[in-house]
Amino acid sequence: MSDKAAGWYPDPDGENRQRYWDGDSWTEYYTPLVTPSAELHGSTTATADYPYLVASTTGPHENLMAVPGTSGSGGWPTAPAQGGDGETQEFSGGGRRSRASMWAIVAASILVVMLVVGVGWWAFGPSTPPDDPTAGGDPSAPTDGETIASGMELDLPANATVPAGGLWVGSLTLAAETTLLVDARADASSDDLRITIVPEGEDDPVAGNDDRGNNLAQFGENALNPLAVATLPAGTYEVRIDERNGAESTFDVIATGVSTTITPGSAVDVSAEEGSYWAGALTVTESGGYTIDVRGKPRDGNSDPDPVLVLVGETDRQYINDDRDDDDYDPLLEQDLPAGTWVVLVFDWRLRAIDATVTATATS
Repeated sequence: MSDKAAGWYPDPDGENRQRYWDGDSWTEYYTPLVTPSAELHGSTTATADYPYLVASTTGPHENLMAVPGTSGSGGWPTAPAQGGDGETQEFSGGGRRSRASMWAIVAASILVVMLVVGVGWWAFGPSTPPDDPTAGGDPSAPTDGETIASGMELDLPANATVPAGGLWVGSLTLAAETTLLVDARADASSDDLRITIVPEGEDDPVAGNDDRGNNLAQFGENALNPLAVATLPAGTYEVRIDERNGAESTFDVIATGVSTTITPGSAVDVSAEEGSYWAGALTVTESGGYTIDVRGKPRDGNSDPDPVLVLVGETDRQYINDDRDDDDYDPLLEQDLPAGTWVVLVFDWRLRAIDATVTATATS
């Protein structure tokens, strides 16, 4: 187990982005790096003069990544205020320094060295590779308890219980190829559920998820609740749910078919009710660059929509965009995507009912 605290760090793969470390391993959550603005340094910015300790900013809103109910000062993890009352000071080489000033310089030099060494360890130190998302999370979770078998129907919610150290298995039959969102939400906020999807009669999983992550914590009330995405051919599947710490857990689960298809180059109308999201499936036939443009439309009860875009892949990879810039709240995501089916989720940042259009365009 690593001592590295959970948070956003430079992607160890060398990409121009940040990647989320969950405290144990690198996840498949990414966010673009933001080019820093010019700073003025002076006496009032002394505590902000070490940008290695500061996370990137993405917008003017409250903390979208925070789990509801937690405190925050607004926005993504914010950088220090730019500029300040102090101006850059220039010192001449003449004159005799006092003993106090000499000790201050020595202390500052030691601090800088410690910061450089610490940042180097975080960026380049050894780390555990991320879990295989198709395995649904940590394979070492207790599963020596009772197994409860049940039936599942597409688009029909169910309430169930995982016994202590055990497993709940729902049998789901698909009449045709289907892109699925399997959403499980525990009653207790301390429970850590995970989903594994396995074809009936087989042992190898084809999809799964452990944590939906902070991007989607607003839906599910807890970032630990799993949300699995999978495109599956017709057949019968076992949706297996366990609590990774071996605790008994009562939960709600639903398998929803994503029926709306996003065709590159064509706009799709989006509508989501209050407290919910809209989902559409984008099939990327060849890896390459894509632009996904979301434009909010005024409607009753929401004259100034503030849409949020989350793109979820079958390997648990997520991309998110809130505002394209400080003056435009409509999201615009430009990203290289590997081939496969991606689920596009759109919702209002304040969880109001929202209407919008979504257009996906292949750029390369």
